Amino acid sequence: MDELKKAKLSDAGIDIKKGLNSFMGIEPMYEKFLNKFCSDSTFADLEIAIKEKNTELCHRYSHTLKGISGTLGMMRLYELLLTQDNFFKKEQWEEGYRIQPDIKEEYEKLIKAIEG
Repeated sequence: MDELKKAKLSDAGIDIKKGLNSFMGIEPMYEKFLNKFCSDSTFADLEIAIKEKNTELCHRYSHTLKGISGTLGMMRLYELLLTQDNFFKKEQWEEGYRIQPDIKEEYEKLIKAIEG
C-alpha cells in the first residue's frame, strides 16, 4: 500500500496501525481485507433488516459489522455500531434504528476512501 493510499485511509478515519495489528503487521493481507470490506454484504443486509424491522437480523448484522470495523481500524464506524449494538441488546430498537443514518454516512465515507 503506497503512502498516498495510507494518507487517504487515515484522513477518512481509519487507524491503519490498529488495523495492521489485527493482521500481524502483514500489509498485503490487511489491504486485501479492506478491499473485501467494500464488497461484503453485511451493511446492505443491515439496511434491509432495519427497513423490514427484523429485530433479530438487525442485531446480528450490527454486531457483525461492529466486529469487522473494529478489526479493520475503522474506529468511528466501530463506535457508532457499538452504540447501535448496545441499543439492540437492550431491545431499544427505535434508538438503534435512529442512528443508522450516521452509520450509513460513515460507511459510505470509508468505502469511498478505500476504493478511491
